[in-house]
Amino acid sequence: TATTMRLAKTQGTVTVTNATGKKVSQSGNMKLYNGYKVKTGAKSYAWISLDDTKVAKLDANSVMEVQKKGKDLALYLSSGNMFFNVKDPLKSGETFSIKTSTMTTGIRGTSGCVRVISPRVTEIHLLTGEVQVYAEHPVLGLSKTATLKAGQKAISLIDWEAMAVSGQMAEIVIERLENHQIC
Repeated sequence: TATTMRLAKTQGTVTVTNATGKKVSQSGNMKLYNGYKVKTGAKSYAWISLDDTKVAKLDANSVMEVQKKGKDLALYLSSGNMFFNVKDPLKSGETFSIKTSTMTTGIRGTSGCVRVISPRVTEIHLLTGEVQVYAEHPVLGLSKTATLKAGQKAISLIDWEAMAVSGQMAEIVIERLENHQIC
């Protein structure tokens, strides 16, 4: 079911650690539990599956952590890029989100890419579907919400990056997504 995440495939140098930071030996289609981190090296990739219709691909030089509480699943991307493809909507009561230091996006029958540019700037490129994007300031508790549609990108900003755009400490900028921009 979509409440179980698995490391479906790897290429290159991929390291998995558990919630205590201890390195975990990889096996085919291994389960990823709450607190597990997956780190990819240069020219390395990791595919995470939730079931046959839900997958995420961690690009080279990226780090993500599994966050699971009951039927609520999240992938926390702390650096790098992650592609996601959720063909079928989630079942009733299930949630799947991709989080970064500045943003949370609920994934529902959509595909796209999340890219961490810096600890204060994140982009999401939406290829199919529609999602809600929440820009969150982790210290001040400020937030913004925007709807992102296929063919658009959202840039989630906090601190001085957001102040330069809107005069506020948290902001979301929506732009048209050009083909050459897709991460």
